[in-house]
Amino acid sequence: MLETDERLRTKREAAKFLQISEASIDRHRSTGALPCVKVGSLVRFTDADLVAFIESRRRAGRVAENAGDAA
Repeated sequence: MLETDERLRTKREAAKFLQISEASIDRHRSTGALPCVKVGSLVRFTDADLVAFIESRRRAGRVAENAGDAA
C-alpha cells in the first residue's frame, strides 16, 4: 500500500536509483518485473518497489578460493 509520504520517482530517477538505463526500466516494466504507478499518462515508481526489484534479483555469491592461500 502506498504511504501518503512516499515519494514517486520518474523513470529517469528510477534508472539513476537502480543504476541502469532508462531503456532497461522500460523493458523491466513491460515484462511486469518492475511495478509502476500510473497517474493519467505518467508512469512513476515507488522506492519500495525499486528496493523490492533489487531484492528479487539478489543472488547468493560464491567466494573464489585462492589456490595460493593453501597452508
